[in-house]
Amino acid sequence: MRIDLLGTSFTIQSDEDPAYVRNLVGYYRDKLTEVRESVSTNDELKIAILGALTVVDELFKERHRNRGASGAEGSSETDLQVITQRLIDTIDSALEDDEAAD
Repeated sequence: MRIDLLGTSFTIQSDEDPAYVRNLVGYYRDKLTEVRESVSTNDELKIAILGALTVVDELFKERHRNRGASGAEGSSETDLQVITQRLIDTIDSALEDDEAAD
């Protein structure tokens, strides 16, 4: 299956249903569009990282909501949330510094 994202094209192989993979790629592409519209950088790598972090953030929040209903919370997952938030904060700071330099 051919994927086109952020001006890069490549082919992947997957055991998943092609329609499912197209749906995943479409969802990620939408997130990249949201990120691109909300930041002032044209750096495709930064946009890709911020888009991925946005999706991971959604995943973690959904997991937290689901665990809150069941009362379970994993410490390794909490550690991942802390690391993810630190990465988001670091990238946000770097983008702000980048904007200030322009």
